[in-house]
Amino acid sequence: MLKLFFVIVVLGLNSVLAQSPVDSLKIYDPFKNFEDVRRILLTYFSILGDENNALIKKYSEDIDIAKKNNSFRDEAEALLKSGDIFFKAGLYNYALDNYFKALKKYEGANDPMNAALVETKIGRTYFFADLRSSIDYIRKGYETIKNSDDFELRSYAAYIGGTIEKDEKKAKELFKKALDIQLEVIKNKPDDYEANENLSRFYNTYGNEEEALKIAEKIGDNWLVVLYLNNIGYKKVKEGKYNESVKYFFRSLDICLSKRYKTLLRNTYENIARAYQLMGKWEKSAFYYNLMHYVEESLFSEEFAIQASESIVKYESEKKESENEYLKKEQDVLTENIDLEKLQKYLLLLSFAGASFTSVYIYVSRKKIKTINKKLDEKNEKLAMVIDELQVNENNLKSAQEIAQIANWEWDLKNDVFTFSEQFPKIYDLDTSNLRTNFKAVMLEKIHPEDRELVNTNFSENNLQVNQENDYRIIKNDKVCWIKAKRVNVKDASGKVFKICGTVQDITELKEEEEIKIQIAAQMSFSKQLLESQEEERKRIAGELHDSLGQNLLVIKNLLLVKMQQSQIEGKSLLDTSELVSQTLQEVRSISHNLHPHLLDQLGLTKTIRSLTTQLNESTNISITAEIDDLNGTLEPAAEISLFRIIQECFNNIIKHSKAEKASLVIKRLPDFLKVSILDNGKGIDEKKINKHEEFGHGFGLYGMKKRAQLFDWIYEIDSHPGIGTEIKLTIPLKRDA
Repeated sequence: MLKLFFVIVVLGLNSVLAQSPVDSLKIYDPFKNFEDVRRILLTYFSILGDENNALIKKYSEDIDIAKKNNSFRDEAEALLKSGDIFFKAGLYNYALDNYFKALKKYEGANDPMNAALVETKIGRTYFFADLRSSIDYIRKGYETIKNSDDFELRSYAAYIGGTIEKDEKKAKELFKKALDIQLEVIKNKPDDYEANENLSRFYNTYGNEEEALKIAEKIGDNWLVVLYLNNIGYKKVKEGKYNESVKYFFRSLDICLSKRYKTLLRNTYENIARAYQLMGKWEKSAFYYNLMHYVEESLFSEEFAIQASESIVKYESEKKESENEYLKKEQDVLTENIDLEKLQKYLLLLSFAGASFTSVYIYVSRKKIKTINKKLDEKNEKLAMVIDELQVNENNLKSAQEIAQIANWEWDLKNDVFTFSEQFPKIYDLDTSNLRTNFKAVMLEKIHPEDRELVNTNFSENNLQVNQENDYRIIKNDKVCWIKAKRVNVKDASGKVFKICGTVQDITELKEEEEIKIQIAAQMSFSKQLLESQEEERKRIAGELHDSLGQNLLVIKNLLLVKMQQSQIEGKSLLDTSELVSQTLQEVRSISHNLHPHLLDQLGLTKTIRSLTTQLNESTNISITAEIDDLNGTLEPAAEISLFRIIQECFNNIIKHSKAEKASLVIKRLPDFLKVSILDNGKGIDEKKINKHEEFGHGFGLYGMKKRAQLFDWIYEIDSHPGIGTEIKLTIPLKRDA
């Protein structure tokens, strides 16, 4: 039955796009071309991928053949192969279904070793699906496999033992043992696919991902290649070698795109986005994060469609089976009654043979009728139970569709009959009776005028595209809502379309969330640009104050000093004027410094912050200590200015408001982060004011510091206790070269 849900037909978009769909996905901007990105993901990608779709179909046929031939081993092997494909695609419920069926076959045949191997696969699937504790099945399988006399199974047993061993040292020893045994196995089976596959897994578990990658490439297992490329890239990220990690991630991306691995594509996009984020390349990071979200959306939509379609087909199949069974029972009863009538006529003909003989036969006939009626009652009870179960399944399907705001429909072209699920008229806010009589005209009235032509084409019997998906707008309760519609043509043996099926889903909330995300990203980008523009303007004004006004005041001061030397009479007046000019000059320098910290350009971030704490220590009654690691070269210029501004504002607030006696600044440089702490022992800050951003009047204050931190994706925390003091903490990802 699953064969119906995994056949993905690729549409001919190449005639529309100037480049291949894969190339288009590489260059499309997910913020601008999101409709094109969605279309490509739907049309050219599936959860299983083209190769695995074909394999699932083949294994389903193998299972049917094995059942006919009563070959449980062939059936179990095909079930395991199907389960492995579903596992790799992340369809864990289908994988478990196949694994448990195979386990039942092996247990029924009293084959404990193969049953144990299946149990380890079940445990592995539970682990990745987070469904329940996986250790029980893995340990149960391990206890059987470890006692095997087979050399190759002992290698696998050591590998399984390492996965459940809690002691890291012992686990490492078991992984090494598994690898050593498998290397001996390979000497005798150098070209065996399964032996090489296990060897690559053991290398990967032991920490030698590069060797694992070589073997996976040698045997042509693209799924393992992608897995190992991502593992190596992640390892490079942990080492701070971001540029190298990106190279591995992009190799993985190329394979995911060419092989249409939708599940692995989502993971690869996320890895690339994280790497760019740690490199400080925010625009590229946002680009790939957005692509990741579209793949997630496509995966969710496809998984739900598969489950919904499977529920519908299962319901229809069970319903037909029940109807056939009921008809068969009626036929059996009718046959029994006919036989009984024949018997009664025969008895009448023989009635002349003797009254006693006739009485005996009548008694036997009545007893037989009672037996038949009793069996019929039992069968009717079973039939009622089946009908009740079908009703429960139908109710579950209705609930699922209501939660997801999704509905299915079917158009029988031959009889021009349009049927639909209960949720369909609710999504469009339409009358059910009108839908049944003239569904297209009734629906088009609800469609947004600009989208009516698109919808009319989508519901046309002349539309020859096998699969199609569109997003369009409807007007419901004077509000614009968004609908995602999918349709599939169903053909008869001659290739003629006789039925069109599809689903519709209200995606208004998803659209609104998407718009909000785009607005937030645009707002953050604008705020960052505005902050950079402000700092540039501050720098320009500070330079003009220092270079122009400051120089003029210095010249005036020198002229006054010359005049003082020439005239003793006016000396006192000139001296007062000179002091006033000196004060003005000092204020100009102070304003210039506050507008833009020139020391950042001259001395670097570390010395500038130390200079600030030294100056504050000398000019206030607060005892300030500073412990600062070397920070130069770790942040971009704009981030350096923001960090300096936050520290400067923290100390300004401490001096003005805290009534503290002591304060400290600690900046620690760790491998991946800067940890910043500004601590004082003052009066503390009211928690309500922290949450409402009311502290320190209308100035820069806590809210401004928080916004600066958010612009650079820093972690900003305040820990304050009235009467004890306040600590402001920052966690800043480092900008590091590979």
